[in-house]
Amino acid sequence: MGSSSQQYSVEDLARFMKDAKDAEKPYVFFTGAGCSVSAGIPLASKIVEELNDRFRLELKVLAEEERKDYGKCMECIEVSKRRDYLKDYIDKAKINWAHIALACLMKEGYIRRTLTFNFDNLLARSCGLLGLYPATYDFTASNLNLYNLIDDPAIVHLHGQGHGFVQLNSESETHGHAPLLEEFVRHTLNESPTLFIGYSGLNDAFFPQIETEFAGQHRLFWVDMNQNAPTHLQNSILESRLAHYISCHEGGSDIFLIELAQALDCFPPTIFANPYEHLINELEGIANYPSRNNDMSVNEKHDMTAGLANDTQDILLETKKRLKEAQKREQENDSNILPIFLRGDYARVVEVLEAKQDLDDEQKSWLARAYFNLALSQSDKREKIKYYDLIINKFGNSNELALQELVAKVMVNKAVSLGQLEKTQEAIAIYDAIIDKFGKSSELALQEPVAKAMVNKAVTLDQLEKTQEATAIYDAIINKFGKSSELVLQEQVAKAMVNKAVSLGELEKTEEAIAAYDAIIDKFGKSSELALQERVAKVMVNKAVTLDQLEKTQEAIAIYDAIIDKFGKSSELVLQEPVAKAMVNKAVSLGEHEKIEEEIAVYDAIIDKFGKSSELALQEQVAKAMVNKAVSLGELEKTEEEIAVYDAIIDKFGKSSELVLQEPVAKAMVNKAVSLGEHEKIEEAIAAYDAIIDKFGKSSELALQERVAKAMVNKAVSLGELEKTEEAIAIYDAIIDKFGKSSELALQEQVAKAMVNKAVSLGELEKTEEAIAIYDAIIDKFGKSSELALQERVAKVMVNKAVTLDQLEKTQEAIAIYDAIIDKFGKSSELALQEQVAKVMVYKAVSLGELEKTEEAIAAYDAIIDKFGKSSELALQEQVGYALNGQGYYYLLEAKKHWSDQKLVQNYLSQAYDVLSKGLENIADDNKAVLIGNLAYTEFLQGKIFQSEEHLTTALKLGGQELYDGTIEDIAQFPVPKDADFKILLDKVWNSINR
Repeated sequence: MGSSSQQYSVEDLARFMKDAKDAEKPYVFFTGAGCSVSAGIPLASKIVEELNDRFRLELKVLAEEERKDYGKCMECIEVSKRRDYLKDYIDKAKINWAHIALACLMKEGYIRRTLTFNFDNLLARSCGLLGLYPATYDFTASNLNLYNLIDDPAIVHLHGQGHGFVQLNSESETHGHAPLLEEFVRHTLNESPTLFIGYSGLNDAFFPQIETEFAGQHRLFWVDMNQNAPTHLQNSILESRLAHYISCHEGGSDIFLIELAQALDCFPPTIFANPYEHLINELEGIANYPSRNNDMSVNEKHDMTAGLANDTQDILLETKKRLKEAQKREQENDSNILPIFLRGDYARVVEVLEAKQDLDDEQKSWLARAYFNLALSQSDKREKIKYYDLIINKFGNSNELALQELVAKVMVNKAVSLGQLEKTQEAIAIYDAIIDKFGKSSELALQEPVAKAMVNKAVTLDQLEKTQEATAIYDAIINKFGKSSELVLQEQVAKAMVNKAVSLGELEKTEEAIAAYDAIIDKFGKSSELALQERVAKVMVNKAVTLDQLEKTQEAIAIYDAIIDKFGKSSELVLQEPVAKAMVNKAVSLGEHEKIEEEIAVYDAIIDKFGKSSELALQEQVAKAMVNKAVSLGELEKTEEEIAVYDAIIDKFGKSSELVLQEPVAKAMVNKAVSLGEHEKIEEAIAAYDAIIDKFGKSSELALQERVAKAMVNKAVSLGELEKTEEAIAIYDAIIDKFGKSSELALQEQVAKAMVNKAVSLGELEKTEEAIAIYDAIIDKFGKSSELALQERVAKVMVNKAVTLDQLEKTQEAIAIYDAIIDKFGKSSELALQEQVAKVMVYKAVSLGELEKTEEAIAAYDAIIDKFGKSSELALQEQVGYALNGQGYYYLLEAKKHWSDQKLVQNYLSQAYDVLSKGLENIADDNKAVLIGNLAYTEFLQGKIFQSEEHLTTALKLGGQELYDGTIEDIAQFPVPKDADFKILLDKVWNSINR
């Protein structure tokens, strides 16, 4: 299928079909239930719902999941009841335009044969309407070995006919019949180009045969309502370059087949374009009327064959004459616009009607519809608007309801197009014009566009952040149409109520938002209308999410459960989707409250319930559930199971071209690689990162580029862990080259990480000057960014640069950078930046101490304590603790320096003791060794020998050899008489710990 899921248009298909006809290899069409739905025959999902309601007793024996399966349901119902149930639909079905268009294509030789999975006779009736009477075969009652005797054009019922002896409904019936069709399917796919339409390939055993037998001898087209090809098609027949997917989601099979027939110049059929000619042609096929010959001789009376020689006469001559006269009058009158319109030649309709002096109301309607269709056919929105303006100017003052309705629709469309062109104020002006012009009408056909205009205006105001004005319009809609019982108005009221609730949430009026959600549920919760049920389901999800945000998790979970109970058995996609979302959200809520086993159980339920669906919206939720399940298994340290789930995601969705599925696949691949790395399987992790880069490296989708960038960063980090520093730096350079010019924050973050890591790696290689140059490049590139993620990187880089300069003994330069960091980020309220500022202030104080600027160092420590001393953030408390330790240490040194002045000594020691004791409250236990050691030394010098020994023991247990060696160095500074005794105590405690 190539990189695009929809390579060919209707026009392209028409050219393929013309070529096939010219080559005497016309197409074979396969039709399914989607072709008959507009005739009044429901799809399998709707039938399943009705069967569950009508045959509850019969289906009682099925499990809940089985009751959603068409074949399994039918298997539990007697054949006679099945027949009666379906017959009611088939008898009442109206001929729809999809089958009329199919009949046109068959009549003109573009389709040699139509194979249908449907029981209805809609195609045969359509053909009869056109004067075409194809051979009809029922393959449930035929000798399938004689398929080569089929006389084309033909209609073949693969699973039986509504009035036939056998109809294959159940799973076992279709599976049993499928092998009998194998040779016929192979022959069909290898002999002719084919097209499948209205058939999902999911409800019977036929699809596997298509998969097996399609060998690319001829092209195969698959036409379906999904915007993009379902996964089961992408992963099978559409992998062939000769199999193509075309979506008919905008108009269904009716519009698709009409447009195809129009493109091949065989639509409309003569019965609509020229009914007189059609009738005349049909009458020509009738034999002359017989009349008895009464003048017989005696001899002839004894001749038994003589009576066969009756006279005949064409008694329909007068009828044909009248039809031809009527046909001539219409041709002279040139008033029949219908055939031109049905051909889709809207420009010709305009040309014919604009040439007339005075148009009657019907002709005006034709002209307005033609202009409207010309507008819809324009790809340029500005060109659309020109046609919309023409219609409004030409018909805007008409009193005819049909024209007013079209004008109102056109005005709505014009406003929408203006909005898409970002001409927001003009769009709002049009919405106001619609409300002014038609707002007082009592006609439903006009009330509907008024309601739409009001909703659209409010949405537009919302987008302009004029939320109060938008909310006022939502209220006006509710007041104006809230009591209407008309579904089209109820839908708009429901939209307004939902949007109002969402707007209230955005204004952080959470309680009012919840009340608005409750009002929707109260008003429409009992409706059986699908459009309103869909709104209610979405509202319930929104309410639960809002409760979750308020940390009312139990209430939220109760709502999620209510959604599952209320809509969980529905087969309607628009209801299944919020059910799936509710289940995912419930699982996430359980996980956030550390109920991980329950969380995983819900994910499993989602996978069981929706895992086999081909619907993209449900596949997306299944993929999310699988990713989340794997993450949860990782949290439980069930690594093998975690990786197995990631592999299952990759197997299930890895070939999909859908972004919403590619994204969880990429996430699964990254997570798998990370998990392998965490378990020291670094080579496997690197291979996994390479797989991500190979698979998605050329994608232009931001969500996938981000995963690729992360994979590249992680791969480089992994190479660094293997001490392959040069290779790691090469990867960092590749990241910078690939994503360095992107303005997307998610990619800028990864570039910043790569640059930082590269600089650190250069430092490890002792290429200090190069490392500093990279730090400067990062500061130049991202230093002016207002994005927190990048500001944090810049702050860390500036810290790293300063520390590097300190290591190079360029202390004054380092202090200058510390000051620059404090100036740049010191006023920020963001914790990530406050933490960097606090660290820098500590480093600055340490550097000042190293320059023997003790007073300035102590002042720097005071500044830290003043700025962050009252913070409740642990990360900042830690830095305050380090400041107190540094300050206490300098007081301790000052005491030793002034040992001859014991009064001053005691004052310094008292200050040291106070700040060091306070520091104990701030620093985490793992980092307290130095501070406790300083406190022990202070206490010893104060004469508190017992307390000193206690603290010294704790400090040495925490700090070990490093602390012991550091203490020896410290007591050597400004030595005092008591240092010798402290050294004895130090050795005693150290030896005691080591023993």
